[in-house]
Amino acid sequence: MPTPLTPLAAAHPAPRRRLRAAAAELRVALRGLGQIVLAPHAGCGALLLLGIAGAAPLAAIAAVAGALIASRVGRARGAPPGAWRDGRLGYNGALAGLAAALLAPTPGAVPIFVIGAALLAAVLQGALAGLRRPLTAPFVLVAAMLASSGGALPALPPEPVGPLTVLLRGLGQIVLLPDAYTGACLLAGLALAAPRAALRALAGAALGGVLAAACGADPLGVQGGVWGFNTALTALALSGARAGAAALLACALQALLSAAALPVFTAPFVLAVWAVTAWPAAPRD
Repeated sequence: MPTPLTPLAAAHPAPRRRLRAAAAELRVALRGLGQIVLAPHAGCGALLLLGIAGAAPLAAIAAVAGALIASRVGRARGAPPGAWRDGRLGYNGALAGLAAALLAPTPGAVPIFVIGAALLAAVLQGALAGLRRPLTAPFVLVAAMLASSGGALPALPPEPVGPLTVLLRGLGQIVLLPDAYTGACLLAGLALAAPRAALRALAGAALGGVLAAACGADPLGVQGGVWGFNTALTALALSGARAGAAALLACALQALLSAAALPVFTAPFVLAVWAVTAWPAAPRD
């Protein structure tokens, strides 16, 4: 009998395996992007990536590269498979890669800066693995180093805008971009992953902006969303009274760091959440 024709894919299973592996890594990288806003959801990560690409295409590529590099490093270091699958190994690398693309002193330096920043973020995340919630601390440390490289983050838009645009800019600032489109994509991703989380993020950003304006903060910073992103993140990380306490503390810490001319990034969010969660919860009757 003649031998039936063998489909190309069946005759060459290796390419199919490579495609499946590449698709799995891409899903993990997108979940890592989602983890920036505490949502291990590939759809959320994809929408966030779309928002970054609309404002800074090179930064979007750097964010994906950073997530892939950090995830691979974490996996090679023996991190639990579940941490790899849900993107917990990649989000600091994604943020570090994004920051490196924005802060590199020249376009030619971007690739080496992105690779180095992602590797360092992965190493720091491994070093902080003993913490119950390392959050974005590795990114903060890497970004603080990058801030001395001579590059600059995108300038704050000078034109006055309405409250909704201010809120969306605050959400965009989570990924270092004072851009309402970026914030809208981030919000859509959160709504896809967890609608209540999207509402909490908006409420947190609003609280930060109102507190800053009431305390006489620079109007340009308020309009640019500078005071909204740390409080939005605290609202995503915590709930109830603890979220409110962490938001107040994050605002105070941001004011102190800014007054001391120190890099801020998401340090107020990290420190506020650590402080509030370290405080024992009141016993229930």
